[in-house]
Amino acid sequence: NIQIELNGVGLKRVFIFNVFYAGLYLEDSTDDADVIIQSNEHKVGVIHAVRNIEKKRLVDLWNDEFDRLCGTEDECKALQPYHDEFLSYARDVKKDERLYLISFPDRFEFEVNQDETFDPIYSPEYGKLLQNSLFGPDAADAELKKGLLGQKKVCKAS
Repeated sequence: NIQIELNGVGLKRVFIFNVFYAGLYLEDSTDDADVIIQSNEHKVGVIHAVRNIEKKRLVDLWNDEFDRLCGTEDECKALQPYHDEFLSYARDVKKDERLYLISFPDRFEFEVNQDETFDPIYSPEYGKLLQNSLFGPDAADAELKKGLLGQKKVCKAS
């Protein structure tokens, strides 16, 4: 039985609007993104939507991230089938839904609300690209990254 613990919580904002909170759970907490991405430990990312997000917006954003991060032309070509598979799972996300990204050494799995599951994606490289987008050296959102790495508190305890 594997034990994981909360590493950090980040907030994704667009302009003045909160879009989602995300929590990163790890076997061994660390604030070093490279260590997390390169490790073979189990990782769980939980995204809690705080507003509705349209499927088209999600697909467009993730296509942009894929193009930005996939690497060389050959690397992009090798990852494209996994990217297409991941995009095939996209749908409108409703406020208060939770998305789970679960990383294993050989694959990652995607669930919605712990009751809607999809076929695993058997590409550790694609999983690392996804992680890099959220909290890696090339993360798209610096504030979200700091939160997930435990470097910034999203809210203060009362």
